Amino acid sequence: MAGGAVSEATVTVPAAEATRRRLTPRQAAVVEQLVEAAADAGCAGVLVGTSRKWFLGQLAAPPGKDEPLGVDERVEGSLATAALAMVAGAAVLRVHDVAVTVQAARLYGPAA
Repeated sequence: MAGGAVSEATVTVPAAEATRRRLTPRQAAVVEQLVEAAADAGCAGVLVGTSRKWFLGQLAAPPGKDEPLGVDERVEGSLATAALAMVAGAAVLRVHDVAVTVQAARLYGPAA
């Protein structure tokens, strides 16, 4: 498949394309809005996988730092976006840090 495919309930981005292009913070916000819109439209099984992604390192980098945070420094950002995805209605989260994400989901309630 050369590009993303769109149907009534599915939006996909080929893995090769996703790894070549890194999301900007603005693009990440748009993705969050799309998840919310898909859930509101009744789409089942919205999956979000923001765990340890590059854009989290960019957003959380200290002011004046040119480089994004390292992968191991993105746990907090991963938890924040997982919580946002749960609130937006995502049905499935793809994460690296399972135990802490499960704890966050239990605190959220409906996701437990």
